Amino acid sequence: MGNRKWKVNLVMPTINIDKFISTYPPEVQTILQKIRAVIHKSAPGAEFTQN
Repeated sequence: MGNRKWKVNLVMPTINIDKFISTYPPEVQTILQKIRAVIHKSAPGAEFTQN
C-alpha cells in the first residue's frame, strides 16, 4: 500500500462546562469549580474555546 498517511479530523460536540463538571462525583465537582474560579479571576475576559 505504500506510505500513505492518513489525516483524521474529528469534530467534537460543543460542550457546556457546567454540564461537563456535573458529570463528575460531587467531590470532584468542587475541585473543578475551584479551578474554574481561579481561571476566571486570573483571566477575567477569557472565554472557553474548543479545538
